[in-house]
Order: sequence, then C-alpha cells, then structure tokens
Amino acid sequence: MLSLHSKGHYLLRKEWKRGRDEQGIVSLGEPGTYSGERDRYELVSFHGIKRILRRSSRGSFKVEEEPLEQPSMESYSLKDWTLELDSGAKQEE
Repeated sequence: MLSLHSKGHYLLRKEWKRGRDEQGIVSLGEPGTYSGERDRYELVSFHGIKRILRRSSRGSFKVEEEPLEQPSMESYSLKDWTLELDSGAKQEE
C-alpha cells in the first residue's frame, strides 16, 4: 500500500503472506518524500531509493526504479511493479 500525504511525504507498506513454517520478512514500512502530480510522481525514500511512477492508459501506475545501491535492499524494490488505485482513494483534481 502506498499513501501520498498532502505535505509531500509518502508511506509505503509491503506485506508478505508466509506459510506456517516459512521464514522471511512478513512486512516492512518505507517513508519518503514525493513530488509531481496526477500522471507522474517522483519518490525518494529515506533509504535513498529513487522511483518514478507513471500513469498508464488503464489508470494504474507503472514503477520505474534506479538500481539499488546494496543487494540487501532488494526487499524494498518495486521495479516493474504496477500499482492500482484503491477505489475509495481520494484523487487530485
């Protein structure tokens, strides 16, 4: 889930569904700042990850991401993800 806040900050939350005996990350949170509007947003996490979200013709957003500096940050990656809008979300006019 990605939430954009009115003062230029965002919060990204990722969750994994794990089996009963499966080990690994179950969730993480990532705060950062963003700029842009409507069809294109630039996000910079407090960890330094830089992303661009571009609106597709279907209304969803495709994520472009700069290469990660450290392989240990791979869990934070959204490279080539497609983000769908929540039907109850407020949108800028």
